[in-house]
Amino acid sequence: MTHPEKVLIVGAGTMGEGIAQTFAQNGFDTRLVDNADAQMTRALGQVRQNIQQFIEFGLVVEPVELVMSRIEGMVTTDMAEAVEGCAYVIEAIPELLDPKKDLLARLQAALASIDHAVAVAPQDSTVHAIRAFVLDWYANPVLVGDQVNELLTEAQREASLALAEDQTNTLAQAFYAEIMVDQNRWDQAELNIKAAEQQDPTLMDVHRIYAYVYETLGQYNFAIQEYQDAITIAPNLNFLKIRVGKIYRHLQLWDQALAIFDLAAKQNQQLGIKDPIPYLAIANTYMQMPEGNFFTAARNVMKALTLNPSSPEVYAQLGMVYHGSRNYEGAIPAFECAIQGCDAVKSCEVRQCDDTKDPPIVVKGVKLTADTVAYYYTFVSVLSGLHRPGDGYCIEAAPYFAQIKDGFASDSTIMSIVKAGEDICSSG
Repeated sequence: MTHPEKVLIVGAGTMGEGIAQTFAQNGFDTRLVDNADAQMTRALGQVRQNIQQFIEFGLVVEPVELVMSRIEGMVTTDMAEAVEGCAYVIEAIPELLDPKKDLLARLQAALASIDHAVAVAPQDSTVHAIRAFVLDWYANPVLVGDQVNELLTEAQREASLALAEDQTNTLAQAFYAEIMVDQNRWDQAELNIKAAEQQDPTLMDVHRIYAYVYETLGQYNFAIQEYQDAITIAPNLNFLKIRVGKIYRHLQLWDQALAIFDLAAKQNQQLGIKDPIPYLAIANTYMQMPEGNFFTAARNVMKALTLNPSSPEVYAQLGMVYHGSRNYEGAIPAFECAIQGCDAVKSCEVRQCDDTKDPPIVVKGVKLTADTVAYYYTFVSVLSGLHRPGDGYCIEAAPYFAQIKDGFASDSTIMSIVKAGEDICSSG
């Protein structure tokens, strides 16, 4: 099937090339834009290689040149030139931002782009399917709070519209299944994802979502196999490897977990992708192992810091590793950068950087939320535990004790940790 509208993908990184390939394989004329010749050459070469592999595996039936003819590579910084003749715009520019803010910004941009696409092509089944996908991923309580159910209902409606326009739309069927999982309707999810796999087992998202269904149901061996099938189809999507590694870690299959996390890290390095996630996954695995190899965990968090030295979450992870290894003095500056924020001098101290090579980085601290409260109460536990008369640690901890009590008064476990720290401070 061909489509008259052209899709613009801004950013020729791993995500951009994958999006461009997906649209081209589905009949869309696609313009892939970047500001660097070398990046564009690499991306188009990778797409060609991927398509050739898909043909060899029987996953694509069209000749490689036909699929590639639908992808126009353009190197420019002129967005007016880039958007000319395009009906849909998708931004895939990598940034080193706070992960949740980055995700929220990307999802908002994606939703704005797909809303425009729906306005241009209101009867296009693929457009409605993609909008359902974006809405489902947007329905994250950390990002949207109590809007989750509203967004999931809208996502379900979009997937239903996609299937009403084209009952053979496999992606719509798969995305519908993913939405069903997020609504805790697992029986319906299984029915939809089975139908999707029967229709077209060559799509990465079909196997990814089937794995998600199995993982949610605790059928981990089947989940791993489906994720591996998705990886075979899209070998550069390292988040799939991270999912497999996390399942291995959950099953306490430590060697398998470390091996696939390491594979993701090495592949990112080969592709020039600066992603700290594989190193943090390796670090967390070493921390959770029975013998608790905190030295190796710390080395991997330090690698993550070299890739994203402005992320307060990575400093917090380093603080957690130091706390686990009882290096409490080392944990304090790491937590200070994570929670209070820190100037370039302190961040360099924590990163153990080379002043002659490493850039000065100012870190903005994370706010207290359900996701970050563990960093806060671990920090105040360290401060109170090291307290000696006149050292100032309890003075530093006091406002954070108050913040935690204000935000989590109903959590008895957290309150017991706070009380223990306050008791130590009041006794000295």
